[in-house]
Amino acid sequence: RFIQELRADAQNLHGDGHFTTDALASYGSNGNFDPSKDRAVLKLQQWKDVNLGNIRVRADFGATMARLRQDLSENLRRPDLAQPDSAAVAKYGNGSTEISYTRFGPGAFLKRHVDEHHEELKAAAGWSKPTRRSISWLIYLNEEWDGDKDGGQ
Repeated sequence: RFIQELRADAQNLHGDGHFTTDALASYGSNGNFDPSKDRAVLKLQQWKDVNLGNIRVRADFGATMARLRQDLSENLRRPDLAQPDSAAVAKYGNGSTEISYTRFGPGAFLKRHVDEHHEELKAAAGWSKPTRRSISWLIYLNEEWDGDKDGGQ
């Protein structure tokens, strides 16, 4: 039920025009930008907007992520990840980091890439920064998604 509610929220927000395209997706050999196929994102500010869509399901998801963040903080020995006054929580909110809904058009995909491009986040010292991305996760909301066939767990 939780995934169905997130899916419905994402579909409604996309249908209402709250997603923006960013021209980062790949979808063929001609390289021409096609907004109908490109990656469209509901950005963090819209994600947190209590006046948009189903804020209850997004808040529940944020609470789930807050619990996960606490577990990761303890198990990765990075206590600053989950402190209520940490830089990460202050910047992104409790339970969220770079949380968003992302939608790709038919045939589009995001190329393999590395997000650690900021110098202050590289090497051993980067692990001490509460905003350093340590783990990424994707939750597929596709109705027809089959983890065995399409990947993911």
